[in-house]
Amino acid sequence: MVLIDNVQEAAGRRLMESVLRNPADGRADQVPFFAGLRGQGHPALRNAARRTLPEMARTCGWTPGATPSSRALLIPLPPLSPEGTLRTIGASCPSVPPPSPNCLTPHTG
Repeated sequence: MVLIDNVQEAAGRRLMESVLRNPADGRADQVPFFAGLRGQGHPALRNAARRTLPEMARTCGWTPGATPSSRALLIPLPPLSPEGTLRTIGASCPSVPPPSPNCLTPHTG
């Protein structure tokens, strides 16, 4: 599995576009690729399927298409609050002391 964030940036965009084009030879993907994208209207994803998180909890009924951008499935995720972040860290890493809530406060400017 590959997880990458900020694919809206130049290097991330090039990597994502390469991953979407790569299976053009007809071979099935062997590695799942998850990407974090901020914003909408990314040109490399114009034919991407879009689903909601509740839809994906049941079944998505999606299969990749023939064009590179149709090989992407976009699922918007709600922002994680500082409290939600602390709960997630606490549940995932019970032996690690949680960070101070102050360090999870978004910075402005």
